[in-house]
Amino acid sequence: MLDTYVKTLATENDFRGLGLFYKEIGDYLIILKSDLDEVLVEIRTGLRDEIMPAGVGEKLSLIAEDETINDCLIKKASIMLTFGLDGLSSEEVGNYISDIVDVLNEHLIPAYYECELCKETNLDSETNIIKINNRILRAHNTCYEYLLNKVNEKEEMPEGNYVSGIFGGLIFGALGTIPWILAGLFGWIISLLGMVIGLSANYGYNRFGGKQGKSKASILISITVVMVILASFTTSTFRIAEDLSSQGTGNIGLLDSIRVTIYVLLNNSSFGTAFMSNTGLGVVFALMGSWRVIKENSGQAAIRNVQAEILE
Repeated sequence: MLDTYVKTLATENDFRGLGLFYKEIGDYLIILKSDLDEVLVEIRTGLRDEIMPAGVGEKLSLIAEDETINDCLIKKASIMLTFGLDGLSSEEVGNYISDIVDVLNEHLIPAYYECELCKETNLDSETNIIKINNRILRAHNTCYEYLLNKVNEKEEMPEGNYVSGIFGGLIFGALGTIPWILAGLFGWIISLLGMVIGLSANYGYNRFGGKQGKSKASILISITVVMVILASFTTSTFRIAEDLSSQGTGNIGLLDSIRVTIYVLLNNSSFGTAFMSNTGLGVVFALMGSWRVIKENSGQAAIRNVQAEILE
């Protein structure tokens, strides 16, 4: 019933499209669609960082007072008008849209003029109105073609899996601890080398075919933190073993060195504080140095689910 009602409103108000309807009035993009149990009309403007003038808000408040209107509000750069099934006639919907467009023009609100893919406001080159999943937007032809190429590339790539990615991240993360450990043995300040661990873990995750998705960032952060702690502990263990050897205790085994290190960490407050400080700085630098790379790669799986088409 709701879909039929929306289709009738769209037809009688000269909207185009199917299911998700649209038209342009004075370069403002108007979207009409069903939204759960109500009808949504979105008037999209070209505002970016600017704030909608108070005069526009006052007009919307007056519209919202109508008993047939569920809501009429400003959401970022758009005006959102909602009402229920059979709440308004086609003529009333058209009048409300015209009233809102008039108040936008009155307050010199810029029209919808940017490409939503590249965010450039220069639309002198050829553009189209396109539909991506359930959203209608305007974009340059070149930007749309670039998006399609990325979608096709992702569809052709193997999806990967988290287990192999974790395995690769651990291996290369461990390799990334080598500069930290070597520097530590020479007594240098090593916290900055934490970023090498983060970058190595990211490389290993991708190299072993790790799945690209939202969980990737959490996995790599966990691996990085663990490896920084391991690198710091290993350095401390070598140092303690070296100190004991220099005091005439002779060479002690690896397990004994680890036991002594754990004992000193738990019972020597100054040593423990220094360990935590150095390790904490290492974690901070590791995440600072690798976060951008991790973040840029962690959402790529979503592009597989993109459905895009040119509407006009």
